[in-house]
Amino acid sequence: MDHIENLTKYIGQFVDELARTGLTDVVISPGSRSTPIAMLMVEHPNIKDWVIIDERSAAFLR
Repeated sequence: MDHIENLTKYIGQFVDELARTGLTDVVISPGSRSTPIAMLMVEHPNIKDWVIIDERSAAFLR
């Protein structure tokens, strides 16, 4: 397994645990550094994603 596969597996387990403990919604402000976790959050069947381009505006989403 290479480091990208290891990182994806690790982040996938983290996202699964967040969903298991009650996380239902996430707000995503796309950027290159957040891509791995954002992609896994969007793909998770139990998590609703909200994509807000400007992270400053995203802070006010209710």
